[in-house]
Amino acid sequence: MKENHNAFCGYDCRKCPVFIETQNNNLEKLRKILYNNNPNETIETLGCIGCKADKNVNKMCINCQIRICALEKGISSCGLCDEFPCSKLVYISNETMEKLKMINKERK
Repeated sequence: MKENHNAFCGYDCRKCPVFIETQNNNLEKLRKILYNNNPNETIETLGCIGCKADKNVNKMCINCQIRICALEKGISSCGLCDEFPCSKLVYISNETMEKLKMINKERK
C-alpha cells in the first residue's frame, strides 16, 4: 500500500510533531507535546500515524469533523468533495487551502 501522509484536510502529517515523534518511537517527547503525564499511556494511545490510518490516530485528530466528514463521504481529500469549500475548513492554513484548491481544480 502506498503511503499517503496528506490528511483529509490537506495538511502534511509529516510536519506534525505528534506524527514525527510517533515515527521516532519517542514516548517521552509525545508526552511533552501533548502535556500528558499519564504513565499508562503508550505510543499506541498517544501517537499518530496519520488521520487516514485505521488505528493509531491521535485523540486530537480522531474526532476531527473534517476527517469524519471525508470518511462518511468516502473521499480521500476535501478537495474531492462536491461541497468544497465548506465551513469545516475555516481553521486550516492558507498553504493547506491552496493544496485543496489544486486538488479540486484537477478533479473537474
